[in-house]
Amino acid sequence: MLTLTRKLGEAIQIGDDITIVLKEIRRNHVRISITAPLEVKIFRGEVYERVKSEANPPDVDTLVSRLIQWCDENIDAAVDWKDGLLVVHFEDKLYVSVDRILKEYGDDSTAFHYIVELIKEGHAACAEQERS
Repeated sequence: MLTLTRKLGEAIQIGDDITIVLKEIRRNHVRISITAPLEVKIFRGEVYERVKSEANPPDVDTLVSRLIQWCDENIDAAVDWKDGLLVVHFEDKLYVSVDRILKEYGDDSTAFHYIVELIKEGHAACAEQERS
């Protein structure tokens, strides 16, 4: 990382095509202008993170790995990943379509928590049947 000190009106040049000029300073806000070719996409940091996450959808395999690890640590049941389904072996099998849930919820964190709740409910229902 390069850190530079600039005064009002001074520029920073990046390569031949990109110029950043310090335009205004107000308390803890800085206004800059950026001159760049049209093909260079320029985003504020928080907008770029959202655009990047939308362009790179969550990875099903990573989500399944996290779910299997959670099951290993939190419930007494075997878990398989077969034909696009997470299979949790209670008294009866609980089948979870991870891909469908991921598409529905849009991000892996929300999908993870939703699926964990499904597994907890299935585990509780199984425990209730065993007590009956």
